[in-house]
Amino acid sequence: PWLPGGLAKWGLGITETRETVRLFDGSEATLTIQNSANPFYGPDVGDIIKWGAKYAPCMRSSIATDTYESIAAGESRAGCCILNGQCGVLNQTDCNSFNGMFQGEGSRCNSTCTLTLRPCCYGATYQCLVQTQSYCNALDGVYHDEDSLTQTCGDVNCLNDICGLGANEEPGNPPRQAERLFLPIFLHAGVIHLIFNILIQISLGKEIEQASSWWRFSIMYLGSGIGGFSFAALFVPDQVSVGASASIYGLLGVDFVHLLHRWKALRDRWSALSCAVFSAFLYLIFGTLPWIDNWAHSGGFFFGLLFGNVFLPFYEWAGWKRHLGFIFSAALIGISFIIILTLFYENTDPEFCSWCTFINCIEYTPGLCDDL
Repeated sequence: PWLPGGLAKWGLGITETRETVRLFDGSEATLTIQNSANPFYGPDVGDIIKWGAKYAPCMRSSIATDTYESIAAGESRAGCCILNGQCGVLNQTDCNSFNGMFQGEGSRCNSTCTLTLRPCCYGATYQCLVQTQSYCNALDGVYHDEDSLTQTCGDVNCLNDICGLGANEEPGNPPRQAERLFLPIFLHAGVIHLIFNILIQISLGKEIEQASSWWRFSIMYLGSGIGGFSFAALFVPDQVSVGASASIYGLLGVDFVHLLHRWKALRDRWSALSCAVFSAFLYLIFGTLPWIDNWAHSGGFFFGLLFGNVFLPFYEWAGWKRHLGFIFSAALIGISFIIILTLFYENTDPEFCSWCTFINCIEYTPGLCDDL
């Protein structure tokens, strides 16, 4: 496929498929697999995360770390189960249901049998089962058969599979991929998302670049984007988001500063202001779709105002006003980044802002926001 990982089904909400899988005892079962469709004609959420989306479990300790500890603790009473020369680590109840021979709690399988049950990491959240390869393939998971010692979910770090980007951490440790604060600027949820942002960026960015310069524009664009995704990482850390819209919202903030400093010289000042306000409102509505982040928009706009004060030419301000505005805005940029990133890395409480998710995705159809 032209897209790494392939395309998700285009549409809104949840899609269902049925897969026939082979179980440990050789019997077959039918699984009903649910996947989220992509309204932007692009990849599924798992691939978006692997490419570098903003997603806190890949950046610091999170609820995924607690999930690993819970899974590992649940496997403490499991042991090797042997059936017809095949084996794997199961709890005694599951082993008995297959009429297998349970070797005792804490036991591991050895070379006297063929390991057909292995840890399978699947889904965009930390999920792991000890299952057959057929079962794991149906879940579109990663079947861990690297060596004979890899037998339980406690032996693997599913975050390495979820996060990608070369993650290779020991079980229980998050990858700590700080690059996810700027990589999402260059990623999009799909073709429609990309085209929409390109059109906005051309119309909005052209005037700002002409009014400043390419290097000032680049700093304002990238700075606003990084600030926006830092803001989003703090308030909605476990929601997946990508897109240049954080930077575009930063350009919108720069545009407001540009309007302010040209206010007296503009003939159609109210028309320009109305257009800017309408654009901001339109982008916020667009931000209620999955994988597009209104918190990144808000943070990008905030940092855009500050970067605009620092890097745009000033038409109305001069002398001490110019110096004061520069110093105040530059200091606030540094202080804001320090506070936001400190809170993000120090506060891992998933209920830190339980209501924050509601402005990021609206369920226009059932299940639309389930993978966020």
